Amino acid sequence: MIITELTEDRIREIMREELNRAFPSTEAPLTMAEVAKMLGKTTRTIANWVKLGLIKPINHYGHPKFSLSDVKKLKEQKYLNRNI
Repeated sequence: MIITELTEDRIREIMREELNRAFPSTEAPLTMAEVAKMLGKTTRTIANWVKLGLIKPINHYGHPKFSLSDVKKLKEQKYLNRNI
């Protein structure tokens, strides 16, 4: 399919599909600041964790966003690692 053949409705549909794939439930994507606050860390720490691959951001209109389920998984992992 050539881009010039895409209609505005089809573009919206594709965007919706991609967002649903990235965020399977109805949860809203979280900003880095929100993730840092939830985990009691700085945004710099979250950025470092992204670089290390501990949490994967989703590029949301050019800004990194995170799913709540990924943040919960990371929180559980960090809690478990701290108690080992």
